[in-house]
Amino acid sequence: LDEDEMALAGAIKALYETNLGYKVVLSSTVTGEGVEEVKTMLNDKLSLFSGNSGVGKSSLLNMLEPSLSLKVGDVSRQHQTGMHTTTYSEVFDIAGGKVIDSPGIKGFGIIDMEAAEISKFFPDIAKYALNCRFDDCKHVNEPNCAVLEALQQQKIAQSRYNSYKSILLDLDEKKYR
Repeated sequence: LDEDEMALAGAIKALYETNLGYKVVLSSTVTGEGVEEVKTMLNDKLSLFSGNSGVGKSSLLNMLEPSLSLKVGDVSRQHQTGMHTTTYSEVFDIAGGKVIDSPGIKGFGIIDMEAAEISKFFPDIAKYALNCRFDDCKHVNEPNCAVLEALQQQKIAQSRYNSYKSILLDLDEKKYR
């Protein structure tokens, strides 16, 4: 990554670690950075490698356990997206734990959810939602919305709120189809 991309990666890492409490490891299958730290985290656990096609799930597994020799592919030059090389989920013994390598994800969908439930899946939004005036607040344009106030005060990252709204919009579109 160049300097700007590293700065962005650092900002995303800080967002997820500081605001949400997740452990984030910046890793590279090119330089080997972070691979040993990931390996340590797998010990005595069942882990799932999941993400978009072409992000390097199988490449990272090959770095963690070279004997796997998993098939990996290039990113499509035409579409700038990953191409499916893993076609089914498989469990591997790695670093004293079990790791599931899954096929790449092309999209995300919601089944049988109410709009008021979505904020509960965003811990950073959910903690402010408890203070909203209305129990069924969608956190879009309701009066006295604690989430919108927290967003305005930059206590919630705009990118996280945009993800929340995107899911909410997708749910609304499905409702009226």
